Amino acid sequence: MQTVAETTVEMPSGLVLVPENRSAWMAVRRLLRSLQAFRSAPFPLLYLHGGPGTGKTHLLQFLQDSLPEEVTSQYLRAADWPESPDDEFRRSQMLIIEDMQHLPRRALEDLKRIVDCRLTRKRITVFSALHGPAELENLPAFLASRLAAGLIVGIPPYSRSSRRILLQQLAQIADRPIQPEVLDWLAEHVPGSGRQLQAALCRVQTASAGLREPIDVYTVAALFQTEAEEQRISIERIVERIGREFAVTATDIGGEDRQPQIVWPRQLAIYLARKWTGLSLAQIGECFGGRDHSTVRHACQKVESVIATDAEQASRVRQIEAELGC
Repeated sequence: MQTVAETTVEMPSGLVLVPENRSAWMAVRRLLRSLQAFRSAPFPLLYLHGGPGTGKTHLLQFLQDSLPEEVTSQYLRAADWPESPDDEFRRSQMLIIEDMQHLPRRALEDLKRIVDCRLTRKRITVFSALHGPAELENLPAFLASRLAAGLIVGIPPYSRSSRRILLQQLAQIADRPIQPEVLDWLAEHVPGSGRQLQAALCRVQTASAGLREPIDVYTVAALFQTEAEEQRISIERIVERIGREFAVTATDIGGEDRQPQIVWPRQLAIYLARKWTGLSLAQIGECFGGRDHSTVRHACQKVESVIATDAEQASRVRQIEAELGC
């Protein structure tokens, strides 16, 4: 019999490994290795979460398709939860539920009982969603706490460097030459998911189909001029994103309120404006309620100090930057 160490799991075709999705792939691979080696699963519950186009469905379908024949499984989308789930939901060795944000309210009690039963029997249950269990508005606390007891793996938005890697791989798969400087431009100006990057690449390839020479970066910039302008890093975009993250208003961020729940988002918005907009300290201060340049400098120093020592805050800042397309 093979041991876990001897069991190999090939990476699914079309999956490009980047830092953002590596942990999710490692978790899926570890589950498959244990099942293929007839060993107990390393964790009975796996919860993958991330935005659209980050590869969650790709990984779940690969997991389902790669299961040994001896392993019984059930796969369904949360929105398609049956009126009366049969006992296979409790007995099957693998249960995969996709897009938990669409789970109907009528399914809550059923799912609670099924999860409890499966945990008792040490059956593997895998979920995917846009957000973590505690952040899903359709999940009550009693269910979110059960899902949070497993291995939770987030797939954050792709950074600029990861977008560049994805574009390079997608171009190679399509077997259509794209100049490196064009890929650089797309990675910088087309933030988003793998699907968005692929759509942008297809657009470039279509535009270059009738050209004698490979399309250049100036032509691509003109092709995406409207989108690039919409994605330009501005103080307005930064303030809007910070406001959503911390549930504060633009008025709060630019105001004089000194409450901690206002001061930190304000300092973070100032820090991001200084880092990514190219504006001077005085210009940024003017945009944030007419603050002095020394106040702007202090805010930047404060954020730098916090993210240098607080891994959770540093990760949160990186995710915000990635979503802004930085």
